[in-house]
Amino acid sequence: MGLWAMVYLWNKDSNNLQGIMVDYFKNWGEQENLHPREGWKFAFQKTFNISIDDFYTEFDAFMAKPRAEQVSILKTNEEFIAAIFSPAAP
Repeated sequence: MGLWAMVYLWNKDSNNLQGIMVDYFKNWGEQENLHPREGWKFAFQKTFNISIDDFYTEFDAFMAKPRAEQVSILKTNEEFIAAIFSPAAP
């Protein structure tokens, strides 16, 4: 996943940070066994509750926005540190 894609997903839902950092990779392994060479697509949908095609449509629209609007979704250092060092919800 590209950095901007991860930032966009995290901005959509704060729970997506756990998905980005842990769940997606766990799901990918499971889904790859069920769908060889396509597991990443199924893992993406399972993790983020959106199909990869719908995500690409949304993300492309976001990337077409003015740079100032894109940058506005970036987390502050404090938000990033708090999210990384806070215990994950069960």
